Amino acid sequence: MLRREIGEEKFFLLLKKYFEKYKYKNVSTLDFENFAEKVSGKNLQKFFNQWVFDGKGFIELNYSYSQKIGNNGNDILLKLNQVQEGYENYNFPLDIDFILQNGEKISETIRINRIENEFNFNLGDSLKEINFDPNGWLAFKSKKILETK
Repeated sequence: MLRREIGEEKFFLLLKKYFEKYKYKNVSTLDFENFAEKVSGKNLQKFFNQWVFDGKGFIELNYSYSQKIGNNGNDILLKLNQVQEGYENYNFPLDIDFILQNGEKISETIRINRIENEFNFNLGDSLKEINFDPNGWLAFKSKKILETK
């Protein structure tokens, strides 16, 4: 998940530099967090708090969506709610693949930063299915709670 958060290039640079600096030494998780922030140039406090220190490390999302066909294609309203116990509000990027009735796949990335989230997408055709986190970056499960067309 850290690799997804900071990107491929910075992640592998982090591993290389961390190994070079700390091999054969004792370090703490806080040392690693500080070093990761330095290499990535990002504040990772929230990331480490939710995944390492405070959270239980597992997201649960309930979702629903509605479709409305208009002059500009098919509009999708996607609602995502965090329902996990133990850590109220994770903040993370979520990759989504929309599979359309015509077989086309449209990939999007959204940022989940609240308990209740709503996103609008305009797709060319009717939606057949939604695949969350198709590349397996996150520790999570999702459950569809309602669908209206």
